[in-house]
Amino acid sequence: EDGIRDLVRSRGLVDVYKRQLNIISLGEISKSRTVAMCFQNTGILFATTGEYSKAGEYFMQSLDIYESTLQPDDPALGRVFLNFGRMLQLSGRIDEALDFYNKAENIFEKNYGPDFILIGSTLINKATIYNSYSDYERAFNYNNRALAIFQQNYSGSNHDNMRTAYMNLGYYYEKKSDFRQAIEYYEKSINLERITPPNIKTYRNMANLYSAINDYELADLYFNKSIECSTGLFGRDHPETALSYISYARFLTQNADYSKSHELLSKAKDIIYEKHGENDRDYSNVLMRIGNNFLESGHPEQALIYFQEAIAAITEDFSATQAKVNPTPDQLVPDQFLLNALYLKAKSLHHIFWNNNDDGLLINALETYDLSIALLNRIRTSYLSEESRLIITAITSDILTGAMDCALELYYITGISTYLEKAFQYSEQGKAMVLLTAFGEIDAKQLLQVSPDVQRFERSLKHNLEFYNNLVYEERLKEHPDETKINLWQTHVFELNQQYDSLIQAMFIEYPDYYELRFDHSILSLPDLQNHLLADEVLIAYTLSDLILFAFAVTPDTAIVTRFEIPDSFHHNLEKLRLQLSGDNLHNYKLDDFIEFIHASS
Repeated sequence: EDGIRDLVRSRGLVDVYKRQLNIISLGEISKSRTVAMCFQNTGILFATTGEYSKAGEYFMQSLDIYESTLQPDDPALGRVFLNFGRMLQLSGRIDEALDFYNKAENIFEKNYGPDFILIGSTLINKATIYNSYSDYERAFNYNNRALAIFQQNYSGSNHDNMRTAYMNLGYYYEKKSDFRQAIEYYEKSINLERITPPNIKTYRNMANLYSAINDYELADLYFNKSIECSTGLFGRDHPETALSYISYARFLTQNADYSKSHELLSKAKDIIYEKHGENDRDYSNVLMRIGNNFLESGHPEQALIYFQEAIAAITEDFSATQAKVNPTPDQLVPDQFLLNALYLKAKSLHHIFWNNNDDGLLINALETYDLSIALLNRIRTSYLSEESRLIITAITSDILTGAMDCALELYYITGISTYLEKAFQYSEQGKAMVLLTAFGEIDAKQLLQVSPDVQRFERSLKHNLEFYNNLVYEERLKEHPDETKINLWQTHVFELNQQYDSLIQAMFIEYPDYYELRFDHSILSLPDLQNHLLADEVLIAYTLSDLILFAFAVTPDTAIVTRFEIPDSFHHNLEKLRLQLSGDNLHNYKLDDFIEFIHASS
């Protein structure tokens, strides 16, 4: 109720500021700082009600005045940058928001030192942005540093900034599939006294978590709670409410309630279009979700229309509505929303082919899969942490398996060996992606003769990061962890990560070829592999997905591939074999174990 009253007061204040703006236009207020403050406050209020276009106009007018009247390092300018960044972030312009947060952080640190409370606010917002990029490890580091600052400045854990930090920690552990710890932090982030924006996001996240662990009753409860709180605090036509609609709709699609899902997605689409316009990542996301709802309900032709629109909404200078047209690689932005739209477009084209056997659709699908893989590699290379790269393994497997299946169908239809070669490359790339990155890092340093001092410094940073992370981990395992120690160690972790990021960026500048060599994911082609095999050698390779097993047999002269549909019992039997072959119970095996082994392997 407090939140609703606050919003009502905010909407009333918009009228007050409109009257003040009218006075300004008549020239009755001449002090520039007063005018700038009025413009900024009006912008903040429009942002609160979700009218981001108007908010941006007033923020820009305010910023022009402040920048012309204040020194570049004035703390007041830092606050303007922070507020402008928040508005840009709310409106989906997260790259621009990050630039303003960096400016604000530099000003605050110069004036007040590294533990100033508004630096914590800046870092928590940056953490949220890195979560949007799916760079969860970097988000985790920024969030922990912000939490340490908040704990120094706030008594207790009741401040909304603290709750946002706990919510971000819950999200991080959810992405790492540590659901117990995720729930613990989510529950810690909820304000039980009143409805707050962090509450709404926490309820959505908890709903997604319970859906992931198949507790659909609790998931449904929390999805509805997020919508109820959002409509109560912001109203039914606010972008935050639209995000709750989208999350719930995704859950409904997964549970085959396509009609209700479409209804919610249509509402979200109208809200986001009105508030953000059509060139917006959240608008792209809702279009992609509508497309996926059509795809899952067996309507790939309709799905394809929405996937194409989703790609156009997030891709600069691309507006093609024809499905056969894709963006160029140079037009791609490293955003998971775009990756999802490209992958699902390829999947839709593949499904449509099954209905009408048009080879052109299959070729178009393979081209789109290739574009998805190029974007996937670009996103992975933007993560400096291997942890973040590993977290996106699930979609990596889906894309490469789809591409392999598509290439093999084209090979079976046309007999063109190029498609078999592509299928083999997808197979090997999927298995070797993480290993190739590790080898690429070693090879790059050796080939470019990176200074031994630089290499020693990098090893030292990694060693110290591991040392302090282990201290934090072990302290948190205690029944009564010492938060003072944890804050100190997490501050060291943050500083070390900053140094490591700076070192890698410096290496990219000092050694221009380092980036390309480090992230070189190219593998040996099938013909080159055959040239390396002896006459009596055969290479057997396989790739396993949830539903399909691909097996390749390669000799110097021939290459064949077999595609197997996996029965429901396959993964269960595979786990039995793995456990029995581990050797842990070697001296305790009985006849029943042998029979079970034979049954599982047959």
